[in-house]
Amino acid sequence: MKKLLTLFLAVLLMLPFAAGIQLKAITAPHFGITSNDYSVGSSKINRPEKHEIETGETLRLYGIAKYGNEMCLPGEEDSLGWYVDSELSDGITWTSDDPGIASVDKNGTVIGIRGGKTVIRAEYAGDKVPPDSVNRDEYEIEVLPGVPFKDVAGDMWFYSNVKFVYEKKLMVGTKKNAFGPDTKLTRAMAVTVLYRMETEMYFVKLMPSHGIFDDVPAGSWYEEPVGWAKSAGVSVGKGESLFDPNANVTRAEFAAMLYRYFKSWGGLSQLGNARVTSKPADMDFVPEYARDAVAELWSAGIIKGKPGGLFDPDAAVTRAEAAALYERFFYGVIRDFGLEDMPTTD
Repeated sequence: MKKLLTLFLAVLLMLPFAAGIQLKAITAPHFGITSNDYSVGSSKINRPEKHEIETGETLRLYGIAKYGNEMCLPGEEDSLGWYVDSELSDGITWTSDDPGIASVDKNGTVIGIRGGKTVIRAEYAGDKVPPDSVNRDEYEIEVLPGVPFKDVAGDMWFYSNVKFVYEKKLMVGTKKNAFGPDTKLTRAMAVTVLYRMETEMYFVKLMPSHGIFDDVPAGSWYEEPVGWAKSAGVSVGKGESLFDPNANVTRAEFAAMLYRYFKSWGGLSQLGNARVTSKPADMDFVPEYARDAVAELWSAGIIKGKPGGLFDPDAAVTRAEAAALYERFFYGVIRDFGLEDMPTTD
């Protein structure tokens, strides 16, 4: 029995070598990167080979000094597990192989810019890791595509707004793979988005499409939205028979459209207690027809000013600005009617 036990232990000890597994004793701390939660001195690190993040999402990477016994398979250098010796906050240089896919700042915070794969690299030059030890590491990042627009990246201020209007089927691109964030919003585009809010949410308050203006061609993509806007009182047009669909909508006109649309649902009494107490510095220059709209939407936080507290009523609205306004309008107003369960794109 004793001989059998001895033979069994001998075979057990030889198995790692028979399988080609190498045991390495790590006597000095190595530098490494991790995104896992850990505690110094006790937690074992099992780092995934790569990490997936959404476009626009951030991921915090940490530099650590690690030690322990490393068990490696043939041809592999990464460990199956480490113990953390200390967190390293200084002396690390972070770089991205492709900042157009994912960028990384000096603190190790990664942001997904657009879909694709890249590698985040870090090099340590401090005194927590001996000079003759491993002082660099890398981490593969895969960024999942967020929106199909090449002109909308995850680090742009309007990214989340464009993602919202795209997923809610409120706005589409101006052409294939392009959103046109700096393109001016036309009057036809402005009422079309409100029309989509009306028809693609679970609304039942649909208006007939009639009273088309003379400059709105039959069969045009905006015929129904413009007809609905007139019937619903959202837009009164320009003059008795013109709508001017291709003209850029001004900030004053846009505010009036949003205000009239919401008034048809019962006014702005649903906004709760959070109100902005200031008013635009240029309120005296807002056209009379839009003053109530600007005052209410400004107070509700739907419309936000430009530097100096200006509303800038005659300025054109870009599609990026419109996306932000539509999202704030939706979350600040529409949800108060319990209608936030809006369809999204597949």
